[in-house]
Formats: sequence, C-alpha cells, structure tokens
Amino acid sequence: MTISNLLNGLRSLFFFNEDTADSAVQQINPDLQSVQQLATTDYGILDTDIYPKQYGFVRYEASRWRAQNHTNFLIKRGTLVKILGRIGLTLIVEPLEM
Repeated sequence: MTISNLLNGLRSLFFFNEDTADSAVQQINPDLQSVQQLATTDYGILDTDIYPKQYGFVRYEASRWRAQNHTNFLIKRGTLVKILGRIGLTLIVEPLEM
C-alpha cells in the first residue's frame, strides 16, 4: 500500500467524495452543498451553547460530537437539534423547532 492509497482511503472516511473534500477543507463555514447527508433524519441534544455559524458539542448516538450551528441565531445548551449532515467529524445542526 502506497502513501497515496492510504491518504485516499483516509479522505474517503471523512468526506463523501473527493470534489467536496477539497472545498470543505478550505472553508471555515461550510455551505450545505458540501455537507454529507445522513441516511436518516437524526436528532441530538446540545451539550454547549452554540452561537451562529460557530462550533460546540452535541450528544448523538451515545457519543459527544463536534457540531456547527447552521442558523443565524444562538442555540442553547439542552436544545433538541436536527442533524442536517456532517463534514468530516463535525455535525451540522439546527434546532428541531425553528
């Protein structure tokens, strides 16, 4: 196995295709076109307050994940959120009730 093959394998773990991998790495605030959609609609509960377009943490499937607030307003800790998708190991979230 070459280093190139290893890097391509790692890239496929974090991104759903190579086109969005490069653009997602370059962007601080992802747009929804580069977000990997989940197979089902999933929900989580925020562990931290998350300001607009900023990062925090969410409880999802018994694990603590990094999350980014997709909305233009503060989401408070303890809020039930809808998980829109993910970029790498960061989940993109919005409140269940907007």
